[in-house]
Order: sequence, then C-alpha cells, then structure tokens
Amino acid sequence: MDKFVVNGGKKICGSVKIDKAKNALLPIISATIAVEGDCRLRSFPEYSDTRVMLQIIKSLGGRYTEQDGDVIINTDALKTGVFPDALFKEIRASVFMLGAVLARTGRVEAVLPGGCNIGLRPIDIHVDGLSKMGARFDFCGERFSATCKRLRGAKICLPFPSVGATENLIISATQAEGETLISNAAPEPEVSNLVAFLRACGAEI
Repeated sequence: MDKFVVNGGKKICGSVKIDKAKNALLPIISATIAVEGDCRLRSFPEYSDTRVMLQIIKSLGGRYTEQDGDVIINTDALKTGVFPDALFKEIRASVFMLGAVLARTGRVEAVLPGGCNIGLRPIDIHVDGLSKMGARFDFCGERFSATCKRLRGAKICLPFPSVGATENLIISATQAEGETLISNAAPEPEVSNLVAFLRACGAEI
C-alpha cells in the first residue's frame, strides 16, 4: 500500500477500547525488584515480552503468581545477579533490570540484551549512568559483568533523552544512597507511569 486517501467532512463518533501499554508495563515489572513484599499488577496483559520479563525474575530467584487476571510479583528471595542468556537476549527491555539487580546482589553477569549490538542501539548510556552511581563494568565480547558494593546518588546528564536509560536510572536511584539528579531525562508517558508506580511504593521522586 503506497498511500491512504481520506475523504473528510463527515461527523465522527463511536468508542474504542484502548489496550494496555506494553512499553509502560515492562519497566514497572523491572521496578518490582526494588520493592519489598508483593506487587500486584492488575489486568495483566498477555504479551510475549511481559512473559519473558516474568521468566527472568523467576530465574533470578523471585516468584510470581496469577490470580483473576492479575499478576502478583515478589522478589524478596532474589538470590543471583546472573541473567539467563537466552531470556536476556530475547528482549531489549531486560536491560531495565540491571540497576535494581545490581543494588540487590552486588554483581550482575549477562550478555548484551536483545536488539543491542555495541554500536547499534548500544547500552552505553545505561552503563555511563550506573558507573556514575558507583558501578564498575567489564566487557568481553558479547558478555559483560558489573559490580558495586552500594549504589550512590549522583548527578547524571544524559546525552539525549533516552526513555530506557531514564527508566533504568530512576529505578536504580531508588536503591542508591543519597539523592540522584537525572538531567535531560525522557518525558514520555511510560516514564511518568513508572514514577507513579514507584511513588506508590514509597519512593521520593
């Protein structure tokens, strides 16, 4: 199809049911790693990406249950920062978990996430931000590791308003000691949704 031809001038009316926003849900699933106790996500949508995120949490030692269309996530027993290669590579959103898992376990090991070939949608903004908060990264081919005794608050200016990096660093900042200021942050609605979730969990943002 090369073009759309629209003949206007007629009254438009009706109703449309808007589906859940996957891009808003993925960072919220990641943020549950930073929260103690149960997090109940209501009317959980059936997307392959959201299922992969749940499987990653389970592989790290967390758990989730389903009840009446809701998903209840609990990461209190999270015990490892070694991400499963196949799941981590499957979706790029897996990188949203880096800071939260690093804060919990002190070390993460993973392959580069889905859609990320260093130089093509790289994760350098995530790495730079977390490094300013005290993380130390080592890269070897497609694998990397990061260590940190404790994340610390920092002043971070993003080179451009990256949605994913903004979300990752906000989640990480809730686990860091002290205040974090993120400049040139992304203003998209999914960032606001993440902030609203974290505030509801007690974060000061």
